[in-house]
Amino acid sequence: MDDESGVRHILSSSIANLNYVVVEAENGASALEKIASEKPNLVLIDVLMPVMDGFQLIEEVRIKQKNPVPFIILSNFDQPEEVSKGMALGAIDYIVKAKMSLKEIMAKIKNALKDD
Repeated sequence: MDDESGVRHILSSSIANLNYVVVEAENGASALEKIASEKPNLVLIDVLMPVMDGFQLIEEVRIKQKNPVPFIILSNFDQPEEVSKGMALGAIDYIVKAKMSLKEIMAKIKNALKDD
């Protein structure tokens, strides 16, 4: 889930090409609703999103809904405190978009979903 439609489209298309079903959300509140209704196996989330940021979304899903869905954070933030915060909230990975190729991101996603 990414608020940038271009990024969402590239990721969605690439993930769909791996034969996974993709559900998109344009903001954190929409993502929260879709997580509750779709029961995804994995959620890709940006930190900066309108309505509810990625950290707030993870807190809501983990703490309030007690949903164990795994999260991978994809962000432009690469400050250690941001990475630490995401991992402390229970994300299984934190990917800095500018530091990884699409191929590497897809490998991480595929690895996260390998047990499904």
